[in-house]
Amino acid sequence: LINVTLNNNAATNGNGGGVYAAGSVVAINTVIQNNTVITNGYGGGVLTMAHFTGTNVNFIDNTVNNGYDGGGLYAAGALKLTGGQFTGNRTTKPKGYGGGGGQMAFGLADISGTLFSGNSSSDWGGGAYLAYFANAVPSVLTNVQFISNSANFGGGGGLFMWFDSTLTNVDFMSNTASYRGGGLYAGYAGSYTETIIGGQFVSNTATGGGGLFSDSSFTLNGAQFYSNTARSGNGGGAWTPATAHVSNATFAYNTVITGGNSGGLDTGGNAFITNTTFLKNRTLTGSGGGSGVGGHVTLSNVQYTNNFAYNLGGGLITYGGARIAQTRFAN
Repeated sequence: LINVTLNNNAATNGNGGGVYAAGSVVAINTVIQNNTVITNGYGGGVLTMAHFTGTNVNFIDNTVNNGYDGGGLYAAGALKLTGGQFTGNRTTKPKGYGGGGGQMAFGLADISGTLFSGNSSSDWGGGAYLAYFANAVPSVLTNVQFISNSANFGGGGGLFMWFDSTLTNVDFMSNTASYRGGGLYAGYAGSYTETIIGGQFVSNTATGGGGLFSDSSFTLNGAQFYSNTARSGNGGGAWTPATAHVSNATFAYNTVITGGNSGGLDTGGNAFITNTTFLKNRTLTGSGGGSGVGGHVTLSNVQYTNNFAYNLGGGLITYGGARIAQTRFAN
């Protein structure tokens, strides 16, 4: 598909509102808009049973209505995207699993420079749902934006990410999830390798892990968490039940409203934190205003300023030992 517009098509009782492909699809400078799966199908805009490669492809206002997954795109194989956008795509029938308001893919993902905006999933992954079951190498996202997406009956308002992943300069802004991970839900239900380099998590909301939630341990380097909210769980900014390695990061103005701890960062396991700032984070009914650690904590050159906890540890609470160097707790 080169310089093609697919507009206002529908699959009444099946897959691929705009396109159904049994093989791989390559699309360049293409617009896929206002296509619909009316019932019992996947892929409101495009469904491919193999791989999808797209360069400057725009998926706009496609719908899976009373069907299954992949409001804009459903790819059963690998996904490679360069540029383009997924805007206003949706799935409408909650099932308790699946989703992918913008798109769903089940192979290795390589996404660069793509915008996911205003997509809505009736389940998980408002902007995108990515799951590479072979998990031979990490899926990679670079310079991608997730803005104002929603997961209405699941986690990952912006992105739901299964298995290993590396995200570089990926921004999550104003996304919402009914469950965990308002911006990003990573490392689902396992022990995977989750690496986040740079990027911003701003004004995302979820029950827990307002900006980021991961079942797996994660490494953050240079990530910024501002004004994220956990409505009724841990980690206004970020939360993992496992271990976190955090460096050169900022957690500021994040909030846990009720039923949880750790306004900025929460780990169930150990935390290793260097060159990081915790500023004006709050937990309104719990402990650990800046951060909370279920295991041991190691701090080096960390700043805790003006954080608030209703109960214990206005700056930091740890349930294990602490090794602290060149760290300041103020106000």
